[in-house]
Amino acid sequence: MNSIQENIYNCILRIRPISKLVPETMLIDGLLDSFDLVMLVSEIEQSFGVTISAEEISRENFSTVETLVCFVEKRIANR
Repeated sequence: MNSIQENIYNCILRIRPISKLVPETMLIDGLLDSFDLVMLVSEIEQSFGVTISAEEISRENFSTVETLVCFVEKRIANR
């Protein structure tokens, strides 16, 4: 697990402490409600120094832990 992935896992677990979090864990329509999602976006923005627009909060980017990690890695690479 790389540091970006580990940091995202920790962000999610601070919001929703669950016993098993895997790349396939569903975030939208699964683990997180809308308030959790807002908190997660804020945590990610603070942790990684990126800005996430409302349009980017989508199933494409936030459907699973894995898609979220990929999205954040791309955002960091394009800073």
